[in-house]
Amino acid sequence: MIRCLYRLFYLSAILVIGLLASCTASKIASGDFAEIQARVDALEKKAIEKKEFSQDDKAFLKDLYSSLAFGGRFIGHNEAADMLERYLAGTGESLRLGSGAYEANAKVKAAMEKLKSRIRADAARGKVRDKYSSDRITVTVSEDARLFYFSNVFFVMAIPEKTADGRYRIRFRVDLTARFISYAEEKARYGKYGRVRTPFVKNDKGEVFTLDDGLSQYLTVIGLAKVFDYYSEWTVNL
Repeated sequence: MIRCLYRLFYLSAILVIGLLASCTASKIASGDFAEIQARVDALEKKAIEKKEFSQDDKAFLKDLYSSLAFGGRFIGHNEAADMLERYLAGTGESLRLGSGAYEANAKVKAAMEKLKSRIRADAARGKVRDKYSSDRITVTVSEDARLFYFSNVFFVMAIPEKTADGRYRIRFRVDLTARFISYAEEKARYGKYGRVRTPFVKNDKGEVFTLDDGLSQYLTVIGLAKVFDYYSEWTVNL
């Protein structure tokens, strides 16, 4: 679900990470990430085969994912950074995110208008329901990178609340679970491993640094992360 956690960070941001963070981040920033990609690929194979990860493997992964969270925050993807940091913290505690990225998105705006129209029609008939739901909303990285990295597939719920003057205000809410697809789920769904991959930075050669979502999920298996629920709410007058 969390293709949401961190999808595509820009090279300029990673360059700053390289200066402030780790050697791993520096190599990614320079575009000379062949060695890092090779190590990631090897760890992905290890995860698929359920082999034991060494302490050095775990340290490398912690450094890598922490750098990605740092990079997301630097370029303004604060929601994705918050989510990734909570994932790595391993507390399992739920997280409330700001609604700005949702409210600014064109697809969300359109869904909100449809929901408000349905509520207005039901209010005119005196049959307002307790809760309404949008159709499934899918956001691509090219449409809205900020939202895509922490919430690329979701529904918007609308909860009407009658005010003292007899009007309605609408509480909009998105509920999701911060988790990645596992290799086992990926195999069952698609018939192969490594189909669900997250692209990050591209170098001058056109090469793209990527991570399997299965590896990101495997962090929970080796004690480096924990799944948690997250949500966002905002209220508007009808």
